[in-house]
Amino acid sequence: MNITVFAGAEGGDSSKYAECAKKLGRWIAKEGHTLYYGGGAAGLMGALADAAQEAGGKVIGIIPEFMVEKGWCRKGLDQVIVVKDMSERKVKLYEAADLCLALPGGAGTIEEVADCVSWKRLELTEPDCVLLNCDGFYDTFLQFYDTITEHKFLPEQGRRSLIDCKSLNDLAQLVENLKNK
Repeated sequence: MNITVFAGAEGGDSSKYAECAKKLGRWIAKEGHTLYYGGGAAGLMGALADAAQEAGGKVIGIIPEFMVEKGWCRKGLDQVIVVKDMSERKVKLYEAADLCLALPGGAGTIEEVADCVSWKRLELTEPDCVLLNCDGFYDTFLQFYDTITEHKFLPEQGRRSLIDCKSLNDLAQLVENLKNK
């Protein structure tokens, strides 16, 4: 399975987030999945990619030219796909995905999650968007999505495409259910 992961280029204010990223990277590798991500070397993106590769996993980065020029691309990836800009990066990440997943992150990660939900609703992409809700990071975000659904700005089906996983066990069960569909 190709798993596209959105994650912060920063590490956040708690070591719990980096540990969550590392556990996810190791799990992706152990399960024989391929990790697609934004190609960065820093923050949760770097921790995720490092852990996946250290565990023997295949890691593919999709990164815009300007980020490569700034030296932000992680070295040693199995494959690097350089694209023109952030918009093309997002398209390529969605196209590669059998499953989209978000770790904690900032504005860019939130944008990717919101686009994933919108694109799913518009039938531009297939996979749902899973939030690996490390230490309750996404609780308030999920409440916001409940509010926009309650106020009829997002249909129930759109809200159901945003899936809350509190743990790797929840994620493993979700992936197993997807395989058995």
